[in-house]
Amino acid sequence: MTGQPKYCIDTNSLMDCRLRYYPPDVFETVWEQMERLFEEGTLISHEEVLREITRKSDELAAWAKERTDYFVPFNAEQELVLIDILDRFERLVMTGKRKNAADPFLVALASTTNTILITQEKSGSQNKPKIPDVCAAFGVMPMPLLDMFRREGFRF
Repeated sequence: MTGQPKYCIDTNSLMDCRLRYYPPDVFETVWEQMERLFEEGTLISHEEVLREITRKSDELAAWAKERTDYFVPFNAEQELVLIDILDRFERLVMTGKRKNAADPFLVALASTTNTILITQEKSGSQNKPKIPDVCAAFGVMPMPLLDMFRREGFRF
């Protein structure tokens, strides 16, 4: 990776892209372009996303295990933002179910790298906050995957 990151991508966007809507056996050029963004350093993700993905043993997990350098490690700068996120949005992560475990880490990464957070999530509620809600509080722009494709000029 050589470039300055512009985007940070969530688990659900990777799952939607690789497993649901744009599988590489049908949409090869999507994945060529995604790989290019990752390799340039334009697109990053978090090591917590890697953990979420590799809890399963599917095609996305196999892909991710071969590309661990696409997933940024947790650091002290992120930790300061993470503490604030968890203090203000304690219901973001459903701890008993290990659901959404990467979400606060992703927002912290996007905040500290000044990147757009690629997510398929929509806003939630005060009782069930989602990534866009946390992004709004921390000055991070959320964006759906398709909008990133358009912005980066993807063509298939």
